Amino acid sequence: MASRPEYNLRDLGPWSSAIGPESVAVLWVSPDPFHPDGRIHFSETFRIYTDDNDEPIYFAGTDPRTPGIPPPDEAIFWSPREVWARTLSTQQWNEYMGFQ
Repeated sequence: MASRPEYNLRDLGPWSSAIGPESVAVLWVSPDPFHPDGRIHFSETFRIYTDDNDEPIYFAGTDPRTPGIPPPDEAIFWSPREVWARTLSTQQWNEYMGFQ
């Protein structure tokens, strides 16, 4: 049996919305760095990262019995929404947050 690759959340991206605009996205996709034609999927509802076969991916430094869940320090700062939000200009951020 072939071993499964171990991902690092900060190596994934760019992230884009799987359905609709990023500002209201709940499903995100990113190119798969280990499989050129593949994508990584993230569901904000279930908080799980999966591959194109809907199988949870494995993250470096995590317990293999809990696939699909990145290390806590990465999960906070490198979630697809956080990565996307960091690309916004000040004006775009204010509009996204409803300040304008």
